[in-house]
Amino acid sequence: MTTIIADAGLALGLGWNHRKANGRLLLPFVLFLACSAACLTPSGPAQAQEPASEEDARCDKCHSSRSFLVGKTDTQEGDEALFIPDSLIVDSRHSSLTCATCHPGYDAGYPHRAEQVSVPCSQCHEAIGAEYERSWHSPQLAGEEFAPGCVTCHTAHTVYGMDERRSPIHALNVDRVCSGCHADPAMIERRYSAPEDSVGRRAATRWHETVHGEAQFRSGLQIVATCNDCHSSHSIFPPSEDESTLSRANIAITCAKCHLGIEEVYLEGAHGRALVDGDTLVHTVGDYPGDEGHLAPVCNDCHPGHKLLSDTTAVWRTATVEECGSCHERVYDTYSETYHGKTTRFGNDLVAKCADCHPPHDTRAVNDPLSSVYPLNLVETCGACHPNANANFVKYYAHADPYDRVGYPVVFWARLFMWTLLSSVWIFFAIHTGLWLIRLWIGRRRGERYGLGGGMAEALSASDRGEGPYILRFSLVHRILHAAVIVSFFTLVATGTPLLFPDARWAQAFMSAFGGTGGAGGLHRIAAVITFGYFFGHVIHLTLRIMKSTDRKSFFWGPNTLVWQKKDAQDMAQMFRWFFVKGPQPRFDRWTYMDKFDYWGEMWGIFLIGGTGLLLWFPTIASFFFPGWIFNVATVLHGVEALLAAGFIFSAHFFNIHLRPEKFPVDIVMFTGKATLEYMKDEHPLEYERLQREGRLEELIATPPTETANGTRNDRPGGGPLADRADALRPDRAVGTERPETDPHP
Repeated sequence: MTTIIADAGLALGLGWNHRKANGRLLLPFVLFLACSAACLTPSGPAQAQEPASEEDARCDKCHSSRSFLVGKTDTQEGDEALFIPDSLIVDSRHSSLTCATCHPGYDAGYPHRAEQVSVPCSQCHEAIGAEYERSWHSPQLAGEEFAPGCVTCHTAHTVYGMDERRSPIHALNVDRVCSGCHADPAMIERRYSAPEDSVGRRAATRWHETVHGEAQFRSGLQIVATCNDCHSSHSIFPPSEDESTLSRANIAITCAKCHLGIEEVYLEGAHGRALVDGDTLVHTVGDYPGDEGHLAPVCNDCHPGHKLLSDTTAVWRTATVEECGSCHERVYDTYSETYHGKTTRFGNDLVAKCADCHPPHDTRAVNDPLSSVYPLNLVETCGACHPNANANFVKYYAHADPYDRVGYPVVFWARLFMWTLLSSVWIFFAIHTGLWLIRLWIGRRRGERYGLGGGMAEALSASDRGEGPYILRFSLVHRILHAAVIVSFFTLVATGTPLLFPDARWAQAFMSAFGGTGGAGGLHRIAAVITFGYFFGHVIHLTLRIMKSTDRKSFFWGPNTLVWQKKDAQDMAQMFRWFFVKGPQPRFDRWTYMDKFDYWGEMWGIFLIGGTGLLLWFPTIASFFFPGWIFNVATVLHGVEALLAAGFIFSAHFFNIHLRPEKFPVDIVMFTGKATLEYMKDEHPLEYERLQREGRLEELIATPPTETANGTRNDRPGGGPLADRADALRPDRAVGTERPETDPHP
């Protein structure tokens, strides 16, 4: 059968060197050696589909005998390549051809004397040959080891139509054909070594992960885009060339072969119109100078062919925000400052992304009546996520710029006010804390008294140091409320602060620890409920005390009140004089001015953070009473005030209560409610003197927190048993007898 020689020659003449790269060698002169043992008639070739006549050359006499072909080449693979039984040709698309059609001269009999091994395929396939000669593959034939020829994709003798399942170019097989080159490490290293060739390096291996690849490999679909559907079969050019099916001018046409409806919608939208009108994106509404001048996006700008994921996946929905932001930089920045944008950066798939408000293919200008963000369409658009959205709700600024005083004045002034407040508080207390530390260092060098009871090694807590019996300072109700403050505050800080710094690694770690923004948000709301609980608990407790008190004025005026008094200003001024060694340290009563900063800072925080938090928690309900821009203002107030509170508590409050040297490392009086007499003399001398003067000190004697289980009290340094010293102070009481705990401030 003459087809053998034609096939071998075609392979050698049109790219069989690709097979050589895979270890399959065909030597042109092997054909002469193989046929030298065959008996061929001197007549012309016979047609493959009919038995050869006596006069025809019988190529199959040699090429259908495996035993005869053994040793005709240097390798077993070479011998195998010469085995071409007549049945292969009869079953192929070339069944009407003879061997001599592709291998002219080989039908003259044995030994073969033909000067040309095979003729080009373009001799019959002229149009395809012309396409191929101009393509990106063809020029590589000149000395290129990995260049594909016709037989690389179609094989030489088993040529089938692309609709036949066994064909290498069938939709379910073509990926393997292309991967023969494009997944070959040697070829990749040689052809795609430059940094800009990253897509080419991973094209074949990444395709299986795309929505098209998964449709084929997981679902077995054959009607799905494969390599030649996007890149063409023969007219293959780099996307940068105008003739490429993937060029900016042609990509929509290429994709429209499958996605015709999408193309029609795209061409009606702002992006498609910009492409047709001049390929430059220009905003006709709004002032976003940083977004102009970009080329209009085409299909593969938003859907990279070899990274194409389903638009239902969380990865795609999150990544599309970055895709849009690559052109719309300023809009992306403003979106990133919203709750939607920040939670998106933590991987939240549920909040609104660009494509939720702006249909990805039918994107239109704001002033287009058909736009999803046209003012009259906003209720419907927002209602997709917020079912009860109304006209007030859609007054929310989706892309508010807090730095734009003209465009968004309420947001601008809210931000300016809050950051001025935060900066002022932080700067003041940074100076206050720094001067306090310096003054304590000066005092130590001058030999001034430092700490309680002669040193901090005596007890871990400052409230346990020094001599004297224990005094009840805080009631059980106060301690329970304070515990609730601690639990809620730390939870709110841990779950809320990461949203202010979504790109920080620690913020990402915190969110992951809480199970993402969903888990963190749930804990945040639970802590908010606790906050409202202790707030109203405090208000109720305070109200009941005022109602029962015979001296209601004392709750608003005098030494026991937390309302700011003239003395607080005097104490603060005296404190600064002490900082600069211009006078003694002020003597405090029950509350210092630092305590009042803590208290009123907490009340202000609950009002501001709690109020804005409720607005953001129930936006649709709030929109029945407030315009939507209140949510922009609430976001600013909520976040900055939370940052202010966290910074104040972890610096000024902790220093004043626990970390200053005379209290280090901790003061647990707020947990036990009790402190030694010496602690009271040192920290609150005016309160101690007042209680002693009023004869109420004896009523506040309390059981030491360190009392053992059998009722025996521990000894304290500086004297005999603590019980004896307490009884000396209260001679009317028997040792070990305790009054029920009462509020130290009736």
